[in-house]
Amino acid sequence: MKLKFFDLAKKMANKSEHPEYRIGGVIVKKSKVISLGFNRNRTHPKSNHPFKNIHCELDCILGIDPKLLSGATIYLYRESKLGIPAISKPCKWCHQLLLNCGIKEVAYTFEGNFKKEKLT
Repeated sequence: MKLKFFDLAKKMANKSEHPEYRIGGVIVKKSKVISLGFNRNRTHPKSNHPFKNIHCELDCILGIDPKLLSGATIYLYRESKLGIPAISKPCKWCHQLLLNCGIKEVAYTFEGNFKKEKLT
């Protein structure tokens, strides 16, 4: 787990438009950044997607060649209003999305710390 990728994810979280949950993400493979993203407050009005906004994980994978995603790690960062890392573990839909894309690990902020898990 490399903190420099959490620092980059934090910068992405600061771009988020969400008033409460600002989450940033970085997809990395072999220590190279493949993609960046953050959660957004909009989606297409005719979308049957269960989310009212675009989750950071989805924003990170949109437009990326699936071959690049296979075996990658995603770093997710969320900060509380007090400025400490907050829980950014993927929801069940994003967890499945990441699995389907072939991403092998997720590193995320969790109650002031960082966690890393293999996706299964």
